[in-house]
Amino acid sequence: MLAKINLRRTVLSLMAVATFALTASVAKADSFTLVNGGGSVNLLYTAAGFPGSTSTASFSLSGNVLTVTLTNTSSDVNTALTALGLNTTPNVTVTSFNGTGAAAGWTLNQGALGVFEVSAAGQGQGEAIHTPNGTATLTFTLQNFSGNLQVDLTKVHLQSLPNGNSDKPVGCVNCAPVPEPASMLLLGTGLAGLAGAARRRFKK
Repeated sequence: MLAKINLRRTVLSLMAVATFALTASVAKADSFTLVNGGGSVNLLYTAAGFPGSTSTASFSLSGNVLTVTLTNTSSDVNTALTALGLNTTPNVTVTSFNGTGAAAGWTLNQGALGVFEVSAAGQGQGEAIHTPNGTATLTFTLQNFSGNLQVDLTKVHLQSLPNGNSDKPVGCVNCAPVPEPASMLLLGTGLAGLAGAARRRFKK
């Protein structure tokens, strides 16, 4: 009888741990504070349903200059990174913008990705940041700004996903990639097997 109770506790514990692990690994949107003159903050963006379509951004603030380094980290070779948008507190006014690499032709505007957004012309492929690990640096000069800056939300635009569509995932600070569906299915199957084994032992 004691062995049956211990097995049941083990199965329940494994299920609880697995559920927590899956919940904790799902990317969630985060706000963050940029300390003026301090270190950078790194974010991860993952297209919904496509864990192979990802990008990262590194944000830093020095004086009235906000610098963002974007990298297309997608394992899917067709995924293109074409825009970045963000909301801040306080609201800021950008007096000038400069992009390097593929983003040299990007333009600053107010769009669907945030209070201010930078994007390729028409968000087309010609000025996209491509994988593997294509990188571009964006520099924003902020009007009459000093102190720290809270970034409430950031998004990127990932195009040419495996289903032919695009997605605008939000940024996540220091988070793990979203688990692949196959991994979740495998874990679920294993837990179901453990539960079945426990049930059979209880009936004996």
